[in-house]
Amino acid sequence: MTFIPQSMPNPAEQAEKREKAWELKLRGLSDAAIGEIMGVSRQTIANWRKKDLNERLGVPAAEWRERQLVQLERMYVQLADVLETSHPLVSHGKVILSEDGKPLEDLELKLKTQDRILRNIERTAKLLGLDAPVKAEIEDKTPPVPAELIELLEKARAEVSATEARLAND
Repeated sequence: MTFIPQSMPNPAEQAEKREKAWELKLRGLSDAAIGEIMGVSRQTIANWRKKDLNERLGVPAAEWRERQLVQLERMYVQLADVLETSHPLVSHGKVILSEDGKPLEDLELKLKTQDRILRNIERTAKLLGLDAPVKAEIEDKTPPVPAELIELLEKARAEVSATEARLAND
């Protein structure tokens, strides 16, 4: 379906459309299907939902984020405990011993735990917005090159070209 841009509806009409989109989403329709019904793109539906979530859940979202951070911190502590504790390697219900009779350590468990710790750290970074792109304004503070210097460079280049040509002919 091709979407033809229309003039911006008034705020009341816009609110009604967004509310209808919410109702359709709660019924389980996809963004594409809702967009088809509403006569807008799938991306417009997604943008509306994102904006509405920010408006409706601003404070609850901050509380939820804080609870998630506390839960991630608890998980991190538990994972660190697993990583620091020695775990014997077990195969078919039996502890595998080294040549000197000591139990071998289960390195696979340690690697899986390290992976979980990394995922925990990544999730924490996302919740805190640490992975978000940052806009930076770059200002060129390079002073302008004086005209005399440019003239000297041009003369030097001409002299080098002349010398190269003379050497090539010799």
